[in-house]
Amino acid sequence: MSFKVVIAIGLSYWKKHPLQLCLALLGIMLGVGVVTAIDLTNTSALKSFQHSVSTISGQATHRLVSASGSIPENDYFFLRSQSGFQNSAPVIEGFLKTNTDPSHPFRVLGVDPFAERPFRQFLQQTSTPGIISALLTQPNTILVSEQGAEMLNVEKGSEIPILVGSRNVMLKVVGIFNATNDFSAQVLRQMMIMDISTAQELFSMQGKLSRVDLIQKESYQEIFSGNEFLQGLSQNTKIQSVNESLEAGERLTRAFRVNLTALSLLTLVVGMFLIYNTMTFSVVQRFGLLGRMRVIGMTRKEVFNWILLEALIIGSLGTVMGLFLGMILAESLLNQVTQTMNDLYFVQTVSSVQFSPITLSKSILLGIGATLFSAYLPAREASSVKPALILKNSLTEEIQQNRFTILGVFGVFGILTGFATLIWGSDGLWVSYSGVFLLIIGSAMMVPMMTRIFSRILKPVFSLIFGVFGGMTLRGIESQLGRTGIAIAALTIAVAATNSLDLMVSSFRTAVSSWLESQLRADIYISPPSLLSNQNSQFIDSELIKKYSSLPEVEYASYYRRFQTDSKGLRINVHGVNLPEQGEKAFRFKEKIKDFDWNGFREKPMVIISEPLAVKKNLMVGEDLNLETPEGSINFKIAGIFHDYAAEQGFALMSRKNVKKFWQDDQINSMALYLKPEIQIQEVVQRIENDLIENSGNLGSSSELPLNVRSNTELRKTSLSIFDRTFAITGILKLLLGGVAVIGIFSALMSVQLERSREFAVLRAIGMTPLEIGKMVCSQCMLMGILAGLFALPVGILLAKVLIQVINLRSFGWSFPLLIESSIFYNSLITAFLAALAAGIYPLLKMAKSSPALALKGE
Repeated sequence: MSFKVVIAIGLSYWKKHPLQLCLALLGIMLGVGVVTAIDLTNTSALKSFQHSVSTISGQATHRLVSASGSIPENDYFFLRSQSGFQNSAPVIEGFLKTNTDPSHPFRVLGVDPFAERPFRQFLQQTSTPGIISALLTQPNTILVSEQGAEMLNVEKGSEIPILVGSRNVMLKVVGIFNATNDFSAQVLRQMMIMDISTAQELFSMQGKLSRVDLIQKESYQEIFSGNEFLQGLSQNTKIQSVNESLEAGERLTRAFRVNLTALSLLTLVVGMFLIYNTMTFSVVQRFGLLGRMRVIGMTRKEVFNWILLEALIIGSLGTVMGLFLGMILAESLLNQVTQTMNDLYFVQTVSSVQFSPITLSKSILLGIGATLFSAYLPAREASSVKPALILKNSLTEEIQQNRFTILGVFGVFGILTGFATLIWGSDGLWVSYSGVFLLIIGSAMMVPMMTRIFSRILKPVFSLIFGVFGGMTLRGIESQLGRTGIAIAALTIAVAATNSLDLMVSSFRTAVSSWLESQLRADIYISPPSLLSNQNSQFIDSELIKKYSSLPEVEYASYYRRFQTDSKGLRINVHGVNLPEQGEKAFRFKEKIKDFDWNGFREKPMVIISEPLAVKKNLMVGEDLNLETPEGSINFKIAGIFHDYAAEQGFALMSRKNVKKFWQDDQINSMALYLKPEIQIQEVVQRIENDLIENSGNLGSSSELPLNVRSNTELRKTSLSIFDRTFAITGILKLLLGGVAVIGIFSALMSVQLERSREFAVLRAIGMTPLEIGKMVCSQCMLMGILAGLFALPVGILLAKVLIQVINLRSFGWSFPLLIESSIFYNSLITAFLAALAAGIYPLLKMAKSSPALALKGE
């Protein structure tokens, strides 16, 4: 048959049924839109990090870095004296906040103007004469980019009040440079350039460097990899390629990005049920037409290709719409995802969504592929039924009924395979998520069979209680299982996914809240303002430490030092602390050595490690943790593993005495004050804040203090607000999941309305009123919702258990118990019930008001 004729027939049908076309497009659009938005957001954040590293590194190929976080200046002088290492540049890198806009952190790059030219062109990208002289001779002078000057509303000669650690400083703008392209403009927008000596003074790094940038040449390739070269440098100094820095940042955020992507794919999976229903509905509506086409010569293959061609066209249109929706959603999600990365990983500025051809191509393949996959069964169904049956306008529900038994068996197999993948598969996140998706698909495949079983069990009960209408209600669901079963499955999976996310987040929040109650034993916590919510690289002035530790209300002061070092080539976070007895009791050990005591912890080379570090590095109690120190490698015995939810990367905790002994480091990042009994905490907080205000100098237009002074109650609230902000994105995904499921129910009920039009017409003809038909249809909607809610309960609990004990543990290293609250039971039922009822209102009105005469014309 002519291709043009087939297209014309298809267009004629969809023109007459615009609502059904809109439903199909909406389902595909939502699924593709969410996947595209998450992928674009992840890609933008990752590309921003890559461009940031690339822009800051310039032409550098390698870096000289140290496990201690800083390099002595003498190492740079030694390096310059070596043959072939003249292309080396010292760098100080840090972050600060401006008092005029503390919400936007600025990266500071301290450079040597005379060594910079081969690496970065910032100093050459300004038209200001004498710029190098100004940076070298004038104190606290900086360069900012054109975009940065516009953002800060400053010009050459302007002064900017900033906050560094616990000090307020005024920086003077002596020049403005231009970015070479749009990518570097985004990075440089929040960057300041200054002379390296100014940066050393600003960040209290006199005599130290953050790193030394190098340009590698073929002639000294072997020197870079040789150990002899490093012998003239300080302990723990190593050569690291710029690519290694990129890979480290990508690894750091990989789990977060994978989890977001997997959750977005779940929306597409639910959307596939909708596509299936939509295409099946279109087949049902055209059964008479298909029968006539078969009689006049259209082959099965042509019918099959016809349905798939329509699916391809609809899928393409829906996918294009989904791409635009994804771009819009990505803009709104970008700030949220960036803030979460800043909270958990590293300071990052992502000002706009960066569109990737790879992302858009993946979304197109997913959208069209999911549509064709979902349309395969309806196309096969339309092409396999005999013309004689088609002309009777009767879909072979008997065949469907047998299929659902087989489908249920495959569902059991899918669930078992999912469990096997989770238990015996690799620890990779995508392998774990493939196991989760097998559980979801397996559960969905079992829903039609379970619906039939429940319908048959409940039919006698409903007939006894509600009479003939009760039996008809259940019989209507069972007889149209090809439609209702898929709709119930879609709603089941959507509600189950929502339940599992709710259970995981609420269980996690309860665990974090309980951990905070236990961990925050001190009364007041003092720290410099941090650009990362769970890290702090700034130090408290020693005079302030003495002043606040010696307040008459203070019974004990605890000091914290946080830094990084290497452990057999891996970067490890180390915390040094001195704790009073009540602080020691705060630790909840997952496991510890039998003879563990805190006196030994303070005196011996011993550490206790957080659970995430133990999981990610595969460390066990009793083993040695090798750490690089200025004196060389030292083995610290792992005395225990404790629960901690502060940092995904985990950390090793040791006594401050050991930090002083092995690292000769006496600096303090934060402090905690334990007050004497019956002292009013807020009064002491107010006194410290007043003292800071009096002695901090000009704070500009900001009210931010040079130190954060928080009571344990305030710190607990702040921590929980960060938690809520981190998981806010799951709320958006839950809404989209629910929306797709409601559309699926709507589509299924419309299909039922059409397929049962003659049945309803007969019932009207023998005396049933529109109100009675409406009641019956409404009862079916409500029952479908209740069944979906019931099926969603065990599936949701199972998924939550897997998310907590497998996905969360492998992603972040955190373990916590699953808490099943009673509210989850009625929430599940109410959510599914209301979704089904809302979706059924329009089909209900259509069924009740349909004309019996028109429907019976075909008899």
